Amino acid sequence: MSWLLEWGKYALVPVYLWFGIAYWVGARRNRHPEWWVFGFSWIYFGLILAWQYTTYRGEFSPIIETLVLFLTLFPLMRVVLDVLGKSRVARYAYARDLLLFRHPQLVPLQSPRAHYETIGVLLLVLLGSGITLISTGLRPCHLLDRALDISGCHQALTTPSRLQELAFTQDGQYLAAAGDELYVWHSNTGKQQTALSHTVDAKTFAFAPNNQLFAVGGYPFYVQLRSLTDNTIKHRLAVSSSAASLAFSPDSTLLSVGSFGEIQIWDVAEGKLLHKLPVNQDVYSVVFAPNGRWMASGGLDGQVTIWSVPNFTPLHTLENNTTYQLAFSPDSQWLAAAQFGERVTVWRTADYQQAWWFSGPQSERRPGDGEDPTQEQMLSVAYTPDSKYLISGSSRGAVHIWQVANGQPHATLQFDDQAHNLAVAPDGQTLAIGLWDNSVRLWRLPVAESAQASAISQTP
Repeated sequence: MSWLLEWGKYALVPVYLWFGIAYWVGARRNRHPEWWVFGFSWIYFGLILAWQYTTYRGEFSPIIETLVLFLTLFPLMRVVLDVLGKSRVARYAYARDLLLFRHPQLVPLQSPRAHYETIGVLLLVLLGSGITLISTGLRPCHLLDRALDISGCHQALTTPSRLQELAFTQDGQYLAAAGDELYVWHSNTGKQQTALSHTVDAKTFAFAPNNQLFAVGGYPFYVQLRSLTDNTIKHRLAVSSSAASLAFSPDSTLLSVGSFGEIQIWDVAEGKLLHKLPVNQDVYSVVFAPNGRWMASGGLDGQVTIWSVPNFTPLHTLENNTTYQLAFSPDSQWLAAAQFGERVTVWRTADYQQAWWFSGPQSERRPGDGEDPTQEQMLSVAYTPDSKYLISGSSRGAVHIWQVANGQPHATLQFDDQAHNLAVAPDGQTLAIGLWDNSVRLWRLPVAESAQASAISQTP
C-alpha cells in the first residue's frame, strides 16, 4: 500500500498538467474564459507538486500534503461528478476529448453555476499560494556554505515542549526527543511511535547500543529502564537527585546517571547501584568512549573528568569552561566539548592534550589555549560516523560543521532559533537538529559509496 501511495503521488503531476492543457486548448478553441481559469488551476497545482518533488526529493511536508489533498479536491471532484452524471457513451466521449486535448462540455457557460465555480477555483488558487508561501517561509533554514552537499530541510517534526535531548536508536529506526515528555518517531516516515512515547516528565534519555533497552530520567527522582521492544519497565532506579544526563556503556551492561553533585553507575541487568562518583557541581553530560575504556563527564564546574572503565577512577581532569555536552568520536580518537563562550574544544584521547578549539566560521581557528571574545554559546556536539567531521550547534542558531583532522570550518547551517540538540543517524544519511522553537529539523547528508557510510563527503 505504501508503494502504491508513493507512486500515486508521482502520477498526480502528469495528470494535473494534462487536465490543465486540455482545459486551455478547449478554452482557445471555444473561446470560453472560464475554461482558462480551470486550466490554470490544474496546471498550478501540478507545478506545486513538481516543485515539491524537486525541493524535497519526493517527500512531502505536512502542509503540502494538506494542500494537495484538500485544495485540489474541488476541480478533481467536479470532473468525477460530471462524468458520473453522464451516460456510458458520453463518458467514453469525455475521456476521448481529454486525451485529444479537446475540452468536453461540463455545464452551460451561461449558467450561474459556472461563474460560481470559476470564483471558487480562483479563491482556491489564492489560498494555495498563501499556504505554499507560509510553508516555505515559516521557520526558515538555509545553507550558508554550498561546499557541503546537503539537500535542504526535508522534514520538520514538532513537539509541544522544548527539547532537552535528541538521539537515534542504534539501528536508526527511531528518533527520540525528551522535553516535558518523551517523543519517539519513526525516522523514515516522521510518524510518532505512540507505543514508546511517554506522558510523564522526561528530561533526559538514552538508547542502549544493543538496541534492546532505553533509559528515561526526569521528576521525581527516578530513572526507568524500559524494553525497546514492548516498552515494559525492566527496572526503576532511585537516584538522589534529578537525572540530567544518561549514557550506556558500549556493551550495554552499565548505565551512567549524571545529576547534581554525583555520577551513579548502575548494573543494567540487575538494576543495582555499583559506584557513586562525587563531582563539584551539576553534571550536564556523561558519555562513554566507543572502545569502552573511558567515560567522560562535564558540567557547571568547568572541568571535564576522564574516568577509567570499569573501575571508574579519575584519570585526567581537563580544565574547561561550563560544558553543555560531550561527545567521543566513533573511532575513540577524539573527545569534543560544547561549552559556554562560542567554543568547542577537542582533545586527542591518546594523551588527552588539547588538539583544537573551534569558534564561529568568521573567527580565526587557534590551536592551544586562548580566550574567545564572542558571546555565542555552543550547546551541542555530534560526530559523523566516519569520525572525520564534528557538528556543533549554538545559541545563535548556527550549526557548524568542522573538519576534525585540521580544525577548519567546512560548512554552516543557519536557523532562526537556538540549535539546542544534534544527532546523526548511524548510517550517516540524516542530521537531526533540535531547535528551541520546539521543532526537530531533519537534513539529508550525502553518503560515501564505500562500504562504510560517510556522513559528509569531502570538499573538492
